[in-house]
Amino acid sequence: MTSTFASEYSNSHSKLVALQPVINSINDKISKLFDVTKNDEIAACSSTVARAIDSAHSIFEEYYESVAEIQSKIDSIDDEDEKERESNFMLKKKEETDATSALPFNSEKLNKLITKLEDRYHRVLESATKRVVSMLQVNSINSLPIPSVPSIPSSASHSNNSDDQSTPTGSAVDNSTPPHDFPSGIAGIDALVQRIKCLESREVSGNQSLLSHTPNIALPPIKLESFDGNDITKWPAYKYQLDTLILNQSHLSEVAKAFYFPITTITVSSPITLVHLFAPSSGPDWIRVARCIT
Repeated sequence: MTSTFASEYSNSHSKLVALQPVINSINDKISKLFDVTKNDEIAACSSTVARAIDSAHSIFEEYYESVAEIQSKIDSIDDEDEKERESNFMLKKKEETDATSALPFNSEKLNKLITKLEDRYHRVLESATKRVVSMLQVNSINSLPIPSVPSIPSSASHSNNSDDQSTPTGSAVDNSTPPHDFPSGIAGIDALVQRIKCLESREVSGNQSLLSHTPNIALPPIKLESFDGNDITKWPAYKYQLDTLILNQSHLSEVAKAFYFPITTITVSSPITLVHLFAPSSGPDWIRVARCIT
């Protein structure tokens, strides 16, 4: 069975043929991510795959438009018999796989294939990145200097004579550094990284615990000095005490501040003097408080 739109189907076929090597290239590059061991290799490989995936999406969009164009022409056929024949031909095509590219003719299936390929790329890239980071951490551990083990002399026999302090003798001690066995394989590296993170977290939590610890010392209460307004030279010290201990304490409410204020003031000989002293820095609210206590 042939179609009236043979040239249009041929155009769609060419899109599939062009898409096939791009998909193969993406698969090859993803497979190479399993063998990378450096950050620059990951960057180069991921950049190549990203461009190939973008190219695959572009070709798919062109293919989708060509198939949609064929469907639009089928829908515009006036002859019902011919329209039905072309529709059946299109349905049969959607169930087939292109012989040259081995890709599905169905647009939905083709889109799912590209999406799965992109998801696989992101999954493998994340795994490769973690692996390289783990290898770098292990290499940094290997590069650290290993402290030498001091030699310990073997026990020696001493003379029965207390005055005879002979030098201990014994077999020679091996001063060579014992070998360090590091885990091999991805599972071993991941276990080592988790161990390092665990030790680091314990060290940080321990430091925070030390910093947050405060000694339980009971300090004596602070006595608030009073001000009667007669000796104006005492005003600066009183004002500093009032600001620091009462007015500037954010945990005290305005009601509490107003309560503590009259406690520190004795009968003022000149109430208007006290009001003017508070007016520049404490605002109209404290002027009203000063007037209330006079």
